[in-house]
Amino acid sequence: MKSALLFIALLLASSSIYADQRAIGFFNQGNQFLHGHNGVSADPFRAYGFFNQSAQLGYGPAQLQLGLQLLSGNGVEKDFVRALQFLQLADSQNVIGARHHIGRVHHFGFGVPRNFGAARRFYVQSFNSGFEESADTLASLHLSQINNAALAENLKDLLEQHAKDGDAVAQYNLGYSHYIGLNREKNPRQAAIWFMKAASLGDVDAQYMLGELYLAGDGVEQNYEQCFIWSQVAHKNGHADAQQNLQNCQLKLDQEKLEQLMTEADALARVF
Repeated sequence: MKSALLFIALLLASSSIYADQRAIGFFNQGNQFLHGHNGVSADPFRAYGFFNQSAQLGYGPAQLQLGLQLLSGNGVEKDFVRALQFLQLADSQNVIGARHHIGRVHHFGFGVPRNFGAARRFYVQSFNSGFEESADTLASLHLSQINNAALAENLKDLLEQHAKDGDAVAQYNLGYSHYIGLNREKNPRQAAIWFMKAASLGDVDAQYMLGELYLAGDGVEQNYEQCFIWSQVAHKNGHADAQQNLQNCQLKLDQEKLEQLMTEADALARVF
């Protein structure tokens, strides 16, 4: 009887190891197709298929990757509800970064009402768990409200370093901190500089903010054409609030000019 039980236990253990190995194998294949490594062409759709097989076997990093692809629509149709489900599954397995992206869901209202308080909590927890990218994003959620001066100062230093290193999210958030005067004097001109850097790297929030600045002439010379171009790029890239800027710009431009600018903006959006 004991021998039979031992055999069953060993069989179950070996099956679990085999499933883990298969999950890791599927995940590695997914990464190859996602990034175009090891002689294969980048194919996000095929990558999604391998990540899905890995996730079905319970592999947390694959669940995180599925969540990210469903959020961005990279290789698959956007589905914010399923994206959050996969991110939560990954977070339940303590996958580093999952909690940060759950914060993003609440921050930007991806399929849920915007909730800056919830976003801030997830970002702080993510940062405390060792995910430094959360330092960048926290800047746009009012660091001054974090009841920990040392943490706030550390986040500010990391944000500036990441921005200088070419991180688009950090560049956007540094621009935003200049724009609202967060832990520094308001400086719309510096905000515009950092927004332009981030927008040129494809950050949709920076693209939206450039439209805002050009519309108002805040930190830059008022320019309705540039307002329209960057607002259209942000709109094409999925920013929910860009449509209002587009409507405001359109009132200032004639139809012939709008058609020309639409062509330019759509070409620019395809780059990102």
